[in-house]
Amino acid sequence: AWFKAISAADTLAALLLVAVFTAALVRRLSRPRLTALVGRRAAPARHHVLLVGFGQVGFRLAQELRRRGVAVLGVEQDLEAPCVRLARAAGIPVAIGRGDDRETLERLGIRRCAAVAAVTSTDLVNVAVGLAASDLAPGVPLVLRLGDGEVAAETDSLLHLGSICDAHKIASETLVQGLRALIADE
Repeated sequence: AWFKAISAADTLAALLLVAVFTAALVRRLSRPRLTALVGRRAAPARHHVLLVGFGQVGFRLAQELRRRGVAVLGVEQDLEAPCVRLARAAGIPVAIGRGDDRETLERLGIRRCAAVAAVTSTDLVNVAVGLAASDLAPGVPLVLRLGDGEVAAETDSLLHLGSICDAHKIASETLVQGLRALIADE
């Protein structure tokens, strides 16, 4: 009797494990892959720039870095973001996840990357990414995109996280240079 009970339990356990394994395999194979093991979209293993935030700024930065021969790995929270589709077509690897999550940063090789750039459209998210990155990999250079001058000044003076780029200031300076060139041509 005890042998029949153990055999029945083993059979049920085997069926349960087969069902779980099959479900996990189907889920893994059916989701879209934004990075690959080999080829153009392979996630770099080391000496890459980790770009957190793959909107317009992140995508254009990735294109420019790749044009200069720098390996890039993008991180975007939203699978449906327009630039994620563009990145796939351009062969740029993108991981889906939160860039301020320490586990995500660890899995993406933050300790082995050349630099981290937090370029989301939200200043406080970029600061959170900077704090997580500086805690996990203190020696890795860090660039933050901050649009609010006050947030940029406070972050720079209080936290000393890395290189802070005031996006609005850079854009206005570039526009002024462009206008000066147009006026000089007339």
